[in-house]
Amino acid sequence: MIFRDAVANRRDASKAFWDTQNVGQDDPAQVMLGLGLIEASHGEVEGERMSDVLMGAHAGGLFLRFAGSAYDPGFHRAVENDLPGLGTEIRTRPPEGWSPELAFGSFFMRETRFPAAAGRVVHAALGLVVVRRNSLAERVMFDLEGRDGLLAQTSTSPEPDAFELGSAIGQTFGAPIWGWDGPKRAILSTLALETIDGMARIRTLEGLPALTREQEAELALLNRGPAGDILRCGRSDSQFRRFQEFARGMGLYEQLALAPDNYPVAETLARRDEAVASVMRSFLDREDEPAYAPCMG
Repeated sequence: MIFRDAVANRRDASKAFWDTQNVGQDDPAQVMLGLGLIEASHGEVEGERMSDVLMGAHAGGLFLRFAGSAYDPGFHRAVENDLPGLGTEIRTRPPEGWSPELAFGSFFMRETRFPAAAGRVVHAALGLVVVRRNSLAERVMFDLEGRDGLLAQTSTSPEPDAFELGSAIGQTFGAPIWGWDGPKRAILSTLALETIDGMARIRTLEGLPALTREQEAELALLNRGPAGDILRCGRSDSQFRRFQEFARGMGLYEQLALAPDNYPVAETLARRDEAVASVMRSFLDREDEPAYAPCMG
């Protein structure tokens, strides 16, 4: 898990939304954003649910304990949003068993296809925690493992490039800093797996030379759902479509269009960046209007 300060300003709900006050360093409580991966046996973690946690410190460092049962947070159109898109809807509260010497938080869990040990599954987590100010390090990756009903810290490693100034939450998920054994990987998308699968199925059906009636009906249904809505955003951009065709003509499209449930290592990301730069150089030479490098995820 990795954390950063999440609240710079505080607003009184009875006042106008622009009427805010800075949260000063003398404020005893600090609200922090937390991102993480949790590997567990199938069924041990509930996906698409919110889990409350209690946090504290012992001789070995940070520990975290789930409090109560996972619950439906009632997010609006959750399957159409990745975890960063749901970030503004996350709320936290002191769970049962909380006491002032403990920190607390709430995390939304979503199943992924991140590489896991046999019989286990990895969930991505996004949440908020409330801690004593300056008691939890920022931009440090905490590795924890299950011990006696707790997740207890086993090691830490600084990640100074996480949460770059001005970056979005998805860019930290998308950095190759995640995983346990072996090389670290990036998480290109935290969309729900059913949405990712729907997008892949749409592309497959659209690539067929001819569709049966059943396939036409399936494609129409998918296009009316979350997967179709997401794909439609990119397809409405004529310049984005030209960029894709240009990449195909250069034979570099496959390097750019990594699947959303692909979890690449740093070397793969570097090759994609090189391919993007190569396509952009040629694309800019050919295009009369200003161009940009769209996300190919």
